[in-house]
Amino acid sequence: MNLSLERITKLLAALGNPQDRSKVIHVAGTNGKGSVCCILSQVLVSAGLRVGRFNSPHLLVPSDSISINNSTIDKSVFDCFYSYVCSVAEQLFLQGSPDFPTNFELLTATAFECFVNSQLDVIIVEAGLGGRNDATNVFRSSSLLACVITSIGLDHIQQLGNTIESISTHKAGILKLGVPVVVIAPQSEEIATETIVKEAKSLFIESIEIVEPAKWSKGANEETGSVYQPHRQAELFDNFSWCYQEVRRGGRSSNEIMNKRFRFTPGLNGDSQLENFATAIRTLCIIGRSEKLKGFRISERIFAQELEKVRWPGRLEWLNINPLVKDFGKMSDPILIDGAHNEPAAKKLRSYVEYALQKINSSGLSNFGPSNSILWVFGASRGKDIKNVLKELVKEEDSVWTVGFSKPEGMPWVSCIDPSEIEQTLKSESICLKVKSFENISKILEKIRSGKSMWPPPALIVVCGSLYLIADLHRETNNLKNI
Repeated sequence: MNLSLERITKLLAALGNPQDRSKVIHVAGTNGKGSVCCILSQVLVSAGLRVGRFNSPHLLVPSDSISINNSTIDKSVFDCFYSYVCSVAEQLFLQGSPDFPTNFELLTATAFECFVNSQLDVIIVEAGLGGRNDATNVFRSSSLLACVITSIGLDHIQQLGNTIESISTHKAGILKLGVPVVVIAPQSEEIATETIVKEAKSLFIESIEIVEPAKWSKGANEETGSVYQPHRQAELFDNFSWCYQEVRRGGRSSNEIMNKRFRFTPGLNGDSQLENFATAIRTLCIIGRSEKLKGFRISERIFAQELEKVRWPGRLEWLNINPLVKDFGKMSDPILIDGAHNEPAAKKLRSYVEYALQKINSSGLSNFGPSNSILWVFGASRGKDIKNVLKELVKEEDSVWTVGFSKPEGMPWVSCIDPSEIEQTLKSESICLKVKSFENISKILEKIRSGKSMWPPPALIVVCGSLYLIADLHRETNNLKNI
């Protein structure tokens, strides 16, 4: 994979540099990028702004990586802009450009072309791979409202290096001289924060915001809702002087209040969202006070309401597969799906699974009765560190079904590890001996539907290891809505 900005820079120049005509929030990191982008978009749209968002990888089809006001653009619109971008790329190639743009570069340029023709107030862009040489790293500092760097861990080590410092250096490559602010999410490794801060200071970035995670609130009403979609209240302290409150008798405007406790209910599951929501909230607080983004006004009450509405498919998502397995007696419990594909994400997934197990067993809602065993349905992209991921996920009482996934559209460089290879890793490393291999997710659903080899039944089924596997499951379930 030839990571270089030369091809995308030439292509965007031929298109008239559409990326230079928008105000931008650029987000890089290993884990949490998509969640932070989604949170930012949810709040900004609710404040009345027109917002474009570019996420990668796509879930089902390339067009779903581009959204406007939280709605995926229509495929016909995508096809129109994509065809135009490809025609410009072909002209450049015929004129002597040595290399044709990659699929991701074409997709990135398509997003910018779509955004510039949609009269947007702000665009939120998730970096693809790394940061410094990523195709999204093409913005002028004058266009940037903020650069955000989420949690960093070991991933894509072939391209970014095998140390946290090396990977952090690549991620910090999105920073620019003159950028008003860099927001750094909570990091598990201190060297990550130190590396990003060092890079920011070398670029004379005056405002370096190091975020502390939010905390779960303590109290009798801290958790409501269902086992599968709990409403857990969180809190943090930040500067909400840019917000306003609806006028109330005897009250005072919140612009008189600086650092204060802010309570909210994250719309996404898991402890890791305490970091992601805190990072997004800090970013919103900063740009809310900025002169660059005029017209961004929202009350604290609406702010909190919008945070609860956030949804992001494939991230600790509960999916009801009952319509597909209705012939299998009591199989009405939803399954948990998550795109965890690296060691840090696997740790957080296992932590959430332990929490879910405790809730399911104490509630008595499980159709199978009390149990601590998990059935892991696991597939992964070639090149991933599956040994350490599986060691984080699988416990002695668990079982694993390994599975492949279909080739993601527009991503020829992605391929799945053969399920039999994953099975061999599990057995040779003594991680799990209760293993079965399946060709694809359809075969898995057939097995669940039949009810065979499901005894003793697990307390929970978890599908994870790759977003491409999650995409296959969503296709099979006809894009059933979250619970």
